[in-house]
Amino acid sequence: MMKYLLHTLLFFIASSFLFAQDVEKPQKPKKLLKNAEKYMKSGDVYSAIDNYVDYVDMIEDDYVIAYRLGEAYLLARDYKNAEKTFKRIFDADPDNYRKAQYFHSICMMHTATTDIDKRYSDMEQGERETLFQEAIGKYEEAKKSLKVFSKKYRGSDKSEYKKKVKMQMLGCDLAIRKLSKPEPMIKEHLDTNINRAYTDMSPLPVGKNKLIFSSMRSDTIVYVDTKDTEAEPFTAKLYVAVKEDSSWKFKGEFDNVFNEPEMYVGNGVFSRDKSRFYYSKCQENDEGRILCDIWFSEKDSGKWQEPQALSTNVNTKKYTETQPAIGYDPRKKREVLYFVSDREEGSRGGFDIWYTYFDKKKTNDWVTPLNCKTKINSIGNEMTPSYDMESNTMYFSSDFWPGMGGLDVFKSQGGMKRWSGKPVNIGFPLNSGADDLYYVLDQSGESGYFSSNRTGGYALKNPTCCDDIYYFRWLNLIRVFTEGIVVDEADETETPLRDAVVSLYLEDPETGEEVLIKTDTTIET
Repeated sequence: MMKYLLHTLLFFIASSFLFAQDVEKPQKPKKLLKNAEKYMKSGDVYSAIDNYVDYVDMIEDDYVIAYRLGEAYLLARDYKNAEKTFKRIFDADPDNYRKAQYFHSICMMHTATTDIDKRYSDMEQGERETLFQEAIGKYEEAKKSLKVFSKKYRGSDKSEYKKKVKMQMLGCDLAIRKLSKPEPMIKEHLDTNINRAYTDMSPLPVGKNKLIFSSMRSDTIVYVDTKDTEAEPFTAKLYVAVKEDSSWKFKGEFDNVFNEPEMYVGNGVFSRDKSRFYYSKCQENDEGRILCDIWFSEKDSGKWQEPQALSTNVNTKKYTETQPAIGYDPRKKREVLYFVSDREEGSRGGFDIWYTYFDKKKTNDWVTPLNCKTKINSIGNEMTPSYDMESNTMYFSSDFWPGMGGLDVFKSQGGMKRWSGKPVNIGFPLNSGADDLYYVLDQSGESGYFSSNRTGGYALKNPTCCDDIYYFRWLNLIRVFTEGIVVDEADETETPLRDAVVSLYLEDPETGEEVLIKTDTTIET
């Protein structure tokens, strides 16, 4: 099965959103199939789907091709059509297409809550409760189906699927609990000053009223003529919007120094002192793969300087490095760079979150990246990290840890390779059956932004094709403060120390290991 979830998240989906010029479709099955395979190979998923659909309509019992159609629907994140397709295949031939049962179950998890936001706002309270019960029923059905699949599937990759099914069944249980008691919060789908019909992602709040984000800004389908070498490339760029009188106003490109023709640019983050800006640049290589590297620019005299790529200690030739996030190591008093990569050595599998830091003393270079280990990474995919330095908490998305479907947002306290317990799902209604990612807090610590392809956004070809940016604010945030003085135990006068360092730790309930959460001093500022 294709790793369909990754395409949007690492700019790989770009080619899937570009369409060949309209041509008359052939009428013969063999030519339809040939066209579909050609379009899939070139990345034009939607044209491939059109040809697969016509072929399957003509030859209904060709379940091999119907299965490919289901995969293409998932690649396009058309969950409802994928659900119908895999169900039809499994109902017709369960012995030979047991995996269709698995993917039908996954699609049920996707569709259980994907369109709740859109339907919820127009309903009365009683109707809303019924809507939630319908979603709970679908998760219960998905869990039963997954359980049957796990017992009956005999493929060579059985052990891998058993691990996935275990987590997905736990995800169904979690979804049922979260739907029974939603987290109090406000969500707002941002308007067309920020969101357009193509993908909008990687929101970066700057102060109270500014937002940097990445977008493929178009409201209409972009057709590409591969023979036209002079056509302007359609790529993602960094843009900026400013809130004026409570409304967002689009202000154009963030800075011309960052955006480049033929490059997919996004995933921006500032250093702690705002003097550096890190971001991703992605480009198709000679083999047709789009690979990403991390770049940075330094601000000098109020202007961003010519960007530079991070050293080869971080950026590799064979793999993707993307989605930088900045944390802080209070022990060593230095910034930590987190990022996402599909590098294989030391990986848990799929895309993992890694970290590095700049060693000024020994090498004057970035140290060899290390994996954030098993309390963050899994055999699935972890990505879009952001780090809240106030609480030493990483937020990230994963398609493996128990969630409501697709990619869910999780949080873990700690840093580098020391984390307190397993990741915590931040719950419904921020998470849904769709892909929920790019969670980031603003300076208030109680609100922020995320991206999602849930129903209700601006879409091109199907209601869940494309990611939009949403604002959120938690209504039940609890802040805990401590107050006191620090004294020398040998000082009988108990005179407060004025330069003591105070550290707050959490104890990992599984290992008993102490994880540093916050460091402060008694120095008055």
